[in-house]
Amino acid sequence: MGDGIGGATLWGPHHRSPVDGVVVDRNVAIRMRDGISIRADVYRPEEPGRYPALYAVSPYQKDLAGLPAYPAFLWRETGPIEWYVQQGYVYVLADARGTGASDQGVWEYFGPEEQTDLYDAIEWIADQDWCTGKVGMIGQSYFGMAQWSAAVQAPPSLTCIAPYDAKIDHYRGGQFHGGIPAFGLPIIWSFGVRYNHLNGPPGPESAARLKTDLVQAMLAHPTDDEFWRIRSPYWRLSGSTIPTFSIGSWGKNALHLRGNLIGYELTSGPKKLLVEEAGQPVRLGAVRAQQDFERPEFHEKVLLPWYDYWLKGLDTGVMDGATVTTFVSGIDEYVAWREWPPEEIEYSNLYLRRGPSGAVVSLNDGSLSQEPPRDGEGGTTYSYPRQEWHLGPVEFKPDGSSDPTSQVLTWTTEPLEQDVMIAGPIAMVLYASSDQPDTDFFVKLWDQVPSGAGENRRDVLLARGWLRASHRDLDESRSTIGRPFHPHRDPRPIEPGKVYRFDIEVWPIAHVFMTGHRIRLHLTNGDSSVTDGNYSHFYGIKFGSDTIVHDADHPSHVLLPIIPR
Repeated sequence: MGDGIGGATLWGPHHRSPVDGVVVDRNVAIRMRDGISIRADVYRPEEPGRYPALYAVSPYQKDLAGLPAYPAFLWRETGPIEWYVQQGYVYVLADARGTGASDQGVWEYFGPEEQTDLYDAIEWIADQDWCTGKVGMIGQSYFGMAQWSAAVQAPPSLTCIAPYDAKIDHYRGGQFHGGIPAFGLPIIWSFGVRYNHLNGPPGPESAARLKTDLVQAMLAHPTDDEFWRIRSPYWRLSGSTIPTFSIGSWGKNALHLRGNLIGYELTSGPKKLLVEEAGQPVRLGAVRAQQDFERPEFHEKVLLPWYDYWLKGLDTGVMDGATVTTFVSGIDEYVAWREWPPEEIEYSNLYLRRGPSGAVVSLNDGSLSQEPPRDGEGGTTYSYPRQEWHLGPVEFKPDGSSDPTSQVLTWTTEPLEQDVMIAGPIAMVLYASSDQPDTDFFVKLWDQVPSGAGENRRDVLLARGWLRASHRDLDESRSTIGRPFHPHRDPRPIEPGKVYRFDIEVWPIAHVFMTGHRIRLHLTNGDSSVTDGNYSHFYGIKFGSDTIVHDADHPSHVLLPIIPR
């Protein structure tokens, strides 16, 4: 039996099972402009003819496309390949240069050559005798990020894209949050690409083809320098006219979500936006998104009408419905909007007050109020790390359960007297000082469901924001209400003891706080793998005291995008 698993060796291919009516041409060479070739599997209808094509490319090794789309294989993000062939499409699945069967060239994580490869591959596909000349793109996560990059390259035959769950800014969108390195996911992801996704047993020769170690790149490039900017479509996407259906998930509110929303805003051609529900707990959003994208039912309802309209010219009605649709948690319904951010937004401030709110057990139990603070309210000081912290600012109870609230600062409203809907970008204006030359701010927005006094077990995490104090500078030209933009180019230490204003981007959400619920804000200088999973941040050596100032001269507040009802 050897080391075989289900008929394949441990490091061998896991091809998809044959499907009647589908022909697969494996390891087809596609020549790039610099002379190297990448390899692709071409899935096409058995019936001869010309068909529109869907192109998907990643470093995830096409020969593993037969593995099930289970949480153990989160990088299985192609969607139902044979199903699309049965709908009259050619599906071209390629390995990026230097990965998998594409053993020529060097993979550099969206380096310049990988970006121009997108142009060359799409034009090659359009020129084949089985293609009508119309090419769309498909896929989730890395496959979706490749679509944003292809839109920047703008090959003439690229007819439409549908980036699902895909960021556009490789600095702000997942590697760094507010200038704070987010090593949790990159460590797992980079290790997986460099080890599990190679074609064949790992070794010096195969590993040498992968030039970019994402974690090493983060250490070498802690600011948003040219390494990140040449890889990020954000800086060149504005004005793209390629028809775009951007699909995100509220469950990716520390990774891809921001890219799907801002990518939609930047493009100028025909476009649609859909944001799906997160599922609970939010940290499992990656699983929910992957499983949705694998289901033919999702594609038949959502994406096939898009492709049929743009690639086949069929009147599917896809452009007749709502331009923007988002899931709204709290009421658990999908809501149509005319635009994103919604034009109905009326921003409202909730101010940090001394308290107590009587809502939770926390380090301070402050209040959150529509009334600004008065003279003499002062501030709230806390020291870190605390002895009670385990794996970050989380306390474990004697029964082994974790408490995400008792070891952080909180500010909470009174029970709401009516439903409150929010939808759009969120920001926090924070006045603070530190006895250190730098510090971090981690902000979390929660919906506190009515429960027994002091209980924190029914709370719902909605959104997160981050900022490193030394990265506080703003780019006013790119900042909008609710979305401060930090250039992250030239960090400047703070003067210990001096009060500064910090504008913190909190990632968007669409949610209804129901009558009787409370709005709660968490603030601390770190997070935990217990509460944040793969989206957590390495705490490092942070030791000191910070003071959050909330008085008449320093009215710290959170800016919420209220939707009148």
